[in-house]
Amino acid sequence: MKQLAKKFFEAIDSDRDGKVSMKEFEDFLQRSTKCRNYNFKPSLFTKLDNNGHDLIDFEEAIVFYYIIKWRAIFCHECGSFVEGLYFTCVECFRDKCRDTYNLCSTYFHSTKQCSEHQLLVDNYAMLQMRRQSTSIVTTTGKNKQQEEELVCLLLIFFLVFSS
Repeated sequence: MKQLAKKFFEAIDSDRDGKVSMKEFEDFLQRSTKCRNYNFKPSLFTKLDNNGHDLIDFEEAIVFYYIIKWRAIFCHECGSFVEGLYFTCVECFRDKCRDTYNLCSTYFHSTKQCSEHQLLVDNYAMLQMRRQSTSIVTTTGKNKQQEEELVCLLLIFFLVFSS
């Protein structure tokens, strides 16, 4: 897992000085097909720069890797990257054959909501609903590998921000 994170960091750190500047970060966002579609705002760089040195080091880049790999939620209507609270259509969430339908807080509170998606709940309420309705299931194969990767990333994330 650390090797994947290191490769990811090296892809951003184009001058190989061990730090990522705002320019390198923006260039990476433009080069990366996945990131280009994410509509990240420049303010994300500042939020990732935990120590305020206007550079992102390896540990801070791991958080960005986590966001791309596991946490990237975008507003279905305005396309913006959602950094906090968002709202999810319960029916779409439960139907594994459909993509989830997510709205940022701003769009949710506007009057432009889609009539197709009637039951929208915030992400925290969704977690509570899921927790109450989920029984213990054993995981195997790819699901287990993804689960282990997520646990590793979360551990790294908490180690970085707890020190």
